[in-house]
Amino acid sequence: MGVSLTYITTEPVAAPVRKAIEADAKRLNKQRPWWCENFIFFKHREQPKHLVGDTKLFISGLGDDLDDEDEAGGGETAFDDDQFMGFHDARFILLTLAEWSRVHGVSWVVEMAGTEVGRVVGGRIEPPGLFKADATPEQLRAEDERARAIVAKYPQR
Repeated sequence: MGVSLTYITTEPVAAPVRKAIEADAKRLNKQRPWWCENFIFFKHREQPKHLVGDTKLFISGLGDDLDDEDEAGGGETAFDDDQFMGFHDARFILLTLAEWSRVHGVSWVVEMAGTEVGRVVGGRIEPPGLFKADATPEQLRAEDERARAIVAKYPQR
């Protein structure tokens, strides 16, 4: 079991908005090379009208799970790559939640390990720098390039 990012709308969501967000998530899940897990939405017993999702961010025990013989740095390199990729996906999720918030008028509470770490309201992420969500376009491009290289390095993940 690993650390995941949980995202829950603050209010119930109308069926057309739910369908639009879930369709967009399905499209993104097919297009993006996710590290561990993609967008996963489910019905919550206590909040059945809310959109609730959860994405596992890290590959537990990456140094043990992957063949590190090809790695110059062994398990430590694998751990660093896992950390980078987990936070890379977390930032993407936050930016996507912000877009859905802006387009569909929904607000989100974002949690890790059962603790609130941020909110997305009116298309804005609070706190603004959460998971480096305020990175410049140049930083985003550079980190996307690094992420592609890491994904290619671990095809068996």
